[in-house]
Amino acid sequence: MAQTIAIGETACKFSKGILTNLPTQTGASTIDMSRVTAIVRHLPRERTNIDLHMRNGSIFVVVDVEGAVYDKLVDLMISTRD
Repeated sequence: MAQTIAIGETACKFSKGILTNLPTQTGASTIDMSRVTAIVRHLPRERTNIDLHMRNGSIFVVVDVEGAVYDKLVDLMISTRD
């Protein structure tokens, strides 16, 4: 069953380890959270960038204006490791 998760003002869907409609700097992305190798939060400025490093070498950049996205992404990544 798909779970709806608010990322900023966007409603994302999370089901079977796949996060859809994640707002990144290049547009809405679909991320297989089991393929994320690292989540990096940069020092805060007026907004915080979060990098999702993928197993294949890709990096997706998520802008975290509210400061709450990092913890949600880490929890989703951990949930795919169980």
